[in-house]
Amino acid sequence: MGLEQELRNKKNDLGMNKTGLFFDRDNSGNPISASIRTDWSKMFVHIREDYNPESDDRTVNFLNKRDVSDPVLEVGSAMVVHESGHKQINGHHGCPYDVVYHESIINGVSRALIEKDKVGLEGYVVNSFEDVLDNLNGRNHTLFSGQALFWDTQGKINGNVFSKFYETFVKINLRFWGDVQSFNYLKKYFNIKDDEKEQIAESVKLFLDYVKDKSGFKNIVNAYKKEDLFNHLMDKDSWEDLAYNFALCTADLLDDVPPSEAFFGSGLGNPFDKELKTDKGKERVAFARYKAGKSPGVHTDTLEQLDSLYRALSRDIVVETTQFTKAEEFPITYYSQELLESNDDVLDNLDRLIGLGINDKGELAFKIAPYDLTMPLPYKVTPRKFPDFKIALLDMSSSMLEDPDGGSNVGSTNFIPEGNNSKIHYARKGIYGIDNFLRRQQILPYIDSNIILFSDDTRASGLTDTESKDYKKKILERPSGWTELDISVLEKEIKKNSFFVSLSDGEVGNWNGVKSDFHKMIQGTDYVHFQMGGKNTFSKDLESWGVPVFYVRGDDDLSKLMVKVVSSYYKKKTEGELKKNTPTRFF
Repeated sequence: MGLEQELRNKKNDLGMNKTGLFFDRDNSGNPISASIRTDWSKMFVHIREDYNPESDDRTVNFLNKRDVSDPVLEVGSAMVVHESGHKQINGHHGCPYDVVYHESIINGVSRALIEKDKVGLEGYVVNSFEDVLDNLNGRNHTLFSGQALFWDTQGKINGNVFSKFYETFVKINLRFWGDVQSFNYLKKYFNIKDDEKEQIAESVKLFLDYVKDKSGFKNIVNAYKKEDLFNHLMDKDSWEDLAYNFALCTADLLDDVPPSEAFFGSGLGNPFDKELKTDKGKERVAFARYKAGKSPGVHTDTLEQLDSLYRALSRDIVVETTQFTKAEEFPITYYSQELLESNDDVLDNLDRLIGLGINDKGELAFKIAPYDLTMPLPYKVTPRKFPDFKIALLDMSSSMLEDPDGGSNVGSTNFIPEGNNSKIHYARKGIYGIDNFLRRQQILPYIDSNIILFSDDTRASGLTDTESKDYKKKILERPSGWTELDISVLEKEIKKNSFFVSLSDGEVGNWNGVKSDFHKMIQGTDYVHFQMGGKNTFSKDLESWGVPVFYVRGDDDLSKLMVKVVSSYYKKKTEGELKKNTPTRFF
C-alpha cells in the first residue's frame, strides 16, 4: 500500500471520510506542512521527496525505541491526526472547531498582548495555543512520534536551538501528552543559558499553575489520559480566558518579530484567519459574541463589529415577497429526422443538424431533427427603473437613546453601547434590514445611498455605497442633542428620483421655519415617514401633503415595518418592469 493511501486510510479512521486528501511530495517550501479547509472539504499534506528524518544516529535511536519502521509515514500520519483535530476526531470536537471559537481565542490572546505591549504577534501566539489543545486532542489516536520529528526538523532549520517562546510551547505540549523519550530527543534544542532557562521555566510554571488552579488537578502530566482534566481543557467556553493566560504567561518570551519556527498546518496560513476576514465569518463572530453577552473583541475595530452584528440581526427580519420572474421556452432535446428541402436552409438549422442523406432526387442533402421538446426556463427580473438614490433621514437626538416607552430600560449594553432595547437600536435594524433586502434583490449595486442625521445639527454621509466607512459611521453614531433640521444640508443631499425614508420620535424644533422649503424639496421623490409614538405637527403636515406616514411603537415592529414598506415598493417597481410600465406611487 502506498504512502498516500495509508494517509487516506488514517484520515478515514478518524471519522473524516467526507474530507478529501490532497498529498504531494514536491521539493519546494517547508520539508513538512499541512492545512485543512474550514469547511472541512479538503486536507492538504506536503512532505518533500528529499525529506529524510533518519539523517542522524540520535533520530535513528529514537525511532528504534518507538518501533517506528517508516518515519515518513509516521510524520504524515501525525499531520493527518493534527489537521483532523482542528475539527473533530471521531465525533469529539477539536480546536478551534470553527471561526467563532477561533475568534474567542484571538480575543483572549489580543487582550494579553495589549497588556504586554506585544501587539502584532497575535497570529503566532494563537496558532501555538490552538496547536497545544489540538495535539492534546490527537494524542489519544497516535503516539505523536511524528510530531517530535516535526519539531526536530524545526530545530535544525533554526540553527539547532529553539527560540524561547517555541521551547516553552514544546514543553507545555510535552507536559500535557508527551513522554521522557520525546523530551530527551528534543532537549538538544533547548536553551542552555541560565537566565533564559529560568525565564522559560517560569513561563511554563505560570501557565501550568493556572491550569491546575482552574481545573482542580494538582498533577497535569498526561492530561490526555485524565478524562475530567481533558474535558476541562477542551471546554470551548473557557478558551478565551485560557488563551488570555497562555499569552500572558508567554508574551515576555516573544521578541519584536515572531520566532521563525513553524507549526503543523502552517504551510498555507491559518484557514480560520481567512474565514474571519469574510463577511459571513465576521457576522457569525459578532452575533455569537452578542448572544453570549460579551463585548466586541479588542482585536478588531468596534465599528466594524457593530456593522457585522447589525447585518446579522437584520437578516432575521422575514419579509414575504414575490420572486418576480419571466420565462422563455428553451429546447432541451431534438428528435425524429428529415432531409432539408434546400441546402440553403442549413444555416438556420445548425442546432438541429444530425448528418447527411440522399433526397428523392438522388442528391446529397442535410439531415435535421425537426421536432423538439421544450421547457420554460424562468429567470429573475431585476428592476433597472428603481430610483437612482436611497436616502434615509434619521432622528439622532438624545431621546433616541430611550427605550420605546421613553424610559431607561434599554436592555444589554455589552455589545451595543446604546442598548439592544433602545429606539436607535430598532431604527438601525430597520436601515440595515432595508439594505439587506435590496442586496438580496440585487438592487443595491445600481443605486447610491445617503444617510442623513439630524439633531442639533444636520450631517450626511454623502452619496456613497453602503460598504463605505462614512456610511457605517453615520448609522452607528451615538445620538445626542435636540431635534432640528438644517434645510441647506437637506437641499444639497436630497436628490430627485430618490427613494426617501425618514424616521423621528418627536417634534422637529424648527419645523415652522423650514416647513415650506421641506415641502418643495421632497417633490420628485418617493417619500415615506416612520413616526415613533403618536401624531405631532411634523407628521400631520406630512400626511396633509400625501406622504405615507406610519406610526409605530418603536421596537421590533419598526424594524419589520421599515423592511416591509421597502419590499412593497420594490414589488410595485418590479411588477412595473414586468409590465413595461413603472408606476409613480407605491401605496
